[in-house]
Amino acid sequence: MWNLKLDKSFISKKLLTDFSWTVLAKAVAMIGFFALDIAMARLLGKDSYGEWSFFYSAIIMLSHICWFGINASVKVSISKQVTKEKVSDCLKASLKLRLVISLIFFFIVSFSSGILRDYLESSSKYENLHILMYGAGALIFLSSFSEFYKALSIGMQCYRNLFLVTFMEYGGYLVFSIIAVIVLKNNTGVLAGYIMAGIFTLLLGYTLIRTHFVKTDTEISQKRHLQREILMYAMPLLVTSIGEILLEESDTFFLGIFSIPAQVSIYSIGKKLCAKVHHINYTFCVTVLPQFSMITSENYKEKYDKFRKYGLMNILLSICVAVGLFITGDIIIDFLYGNEYSDAKIIFKILLIFYLQHSISYYFALFLEFQKKAVFESICYFVTIVLNVALEIWLVPLYGAYGAAISTILSFMPYTILIIFKAVKILKSYYHIYENEKDG
Repeated sequence: MWNLKLDKSFISKKLLTDFSWTVLAKAVAMIGFFALDIAMARLLGKDSYGEWSFFYSAIIMLSHICWFGINASVKVSISKQVTKEKVSDCLKASLKLRLVISLIFFFIVSFSSGILRDYLESSSKYENLHILMYGAGALIFLSSFSEFYKALSIGMQCYRNLFLVTFMEYGGYLVFSIIAVIVLKNNTGVLAGYIMAGIFTLLLGYTLIRTHFVKTDTEISQKRHLQREILMYAMPLLVTSIGEILLEESDTFFLGIFSIPAQVSIYSIGKKLCAKVHHINYTFCVTVLPQFSMITSENYKEKYDKFRKYGLMNILLSICVAVGLFITGDIIIDFLYGNEYSDAKIIFKILLIFYLQHSISYYFALFLEFQKKAVFESICYFVTIVLNVALEIWLVPLYGAYGAAISTILSFMPYTILIIFKAVKILKSYYHIYENEKDG
């Protein structure tokens, strides 16, 4: 049985401060997201809200491809820098890499959107989708930088900056989108609000990271080598990122193709509630797991004890949240979204199983990322992607929103088991090294 007795070495003042900033950041993100989502659902109505949900689901999936794994790779790379000079070099190298890749995908998406607009304009299913496509490239470009700044803040353990960027991003989404929807009177106002918020977030994030720039005498060849390292490690993380977002968004996307906007809207509510509740576990994990980036024979015993305790805390947290939401879910949906979306209640309860899978496995998956085992994680995600897409193509046309929920849960089960097994195996490998050096 794990001992949960906490001492001063287990929970330090810095850890509490960092956790507080992370909690504030996630609280702002969740409040801003749900306030906007509820406002849009009520202001736009079922069909228009469903249309926006379908469009934004496609944008999120495209964004994770266009981010190219760079943000996750930078988070790991910056966490391993030990001097101000090395931190500065890493920031500058990663910023240039982010800018180049984001611009490339901006032009690709903008050009592709132009081709699709002619087809979408003749579609009777979605009224404004062809107009929304005008902003696809800009949305993806801006989101790449907001996520980039947040990844840097986590890797550098600058959780105050994480809060500031998140506040600007989600606060901007809420304020600008509501104003634009009231003025434009349709879902294109949400697009305008997101673009305005993205611009302000871009400027704030750059201002924050500039404070860490210092002059260095690092050779250009070394800087390019650092960029190559970031890019190479980004490749398996790209596969992982695509797999994760496909599991989160492909169900909504397939519903948008095979079903009607009203079905998309009720499913979207249940899925968004589960996805955002996961931020509670995300907050906990990103606060405690960066310290496991460096495990040696000298600190193994301390790290091992903390990893087990934190892991159990995350599992208990997940179970408590799931049980609480199962009991109160009906009341929450009625109160927030209204009786028009009451069909979302059953979907939400089914998807709580996915919440448990995702939240518990995330702790072990993030540990693997900091151990540079993203290749294994990407293989697991590839298998999950194939399984997920196959199940959704089969079940969504037959059972609609229920088929989408079942597909997500079934496809994520193998991933959850494999990720936990691999993380435990790595910890055991450190244990053998620790025991051999102790005996030697």
